[in-house]
Amino acid sequence: MQYNKIAAITKQTLKSLGIHRSVYRGYDYIVNGIILLYRNKDLDFYSMKCLYIDIARECNATVYSVERNVRTVVSNIWDYGNKKILKEIFFYIDDTKPTNREFFEDFYDYIIGQYEIVSLNENTELFFMCPITNKHCEYLCDICSKLI
Repeated sequence: MQYNKIAAITKQTLKSLGIHRSVYRGYDYIVNGIILLYRNKDLDFYSMKCLYIDIARECNATVYSVERNVRTVVSNIWDYGNKKILKEIFFYIDDTKPTNREFFEDFYDYIIGQYEIVSLNENTELFFMCPITNKHCEYLCDICSKLI
């Protein structure tokens, strides 16, 4: 059950950043990576190759394609993603995009923080920004609430 909540929050956050499953193969790799990191807390962010191997095994892909597609998602998030949400997640926005390891570290911390907020109070009202209008989106909040 908790993995479903983490997956739902991860998917919703990626969508609010403008990343959609139908466009980016790395979308599934990031979702699976966050779940694997949560499931196996012994995985080290500094050993990304181990994480890539586990993601590749889970998604029936090669380690190279996992790394490349995650890098593509990170680049697109950094270049075109919702800057307000990026600041919430990464606390810094400059011209230097994060490495995949830095992305996973900060993104994981954000997702786990969101998961803990939702877990503390199941009636907590979620707040998501629309990736198109950059305004509060009740529709996205409703979808996420139903998934959780």
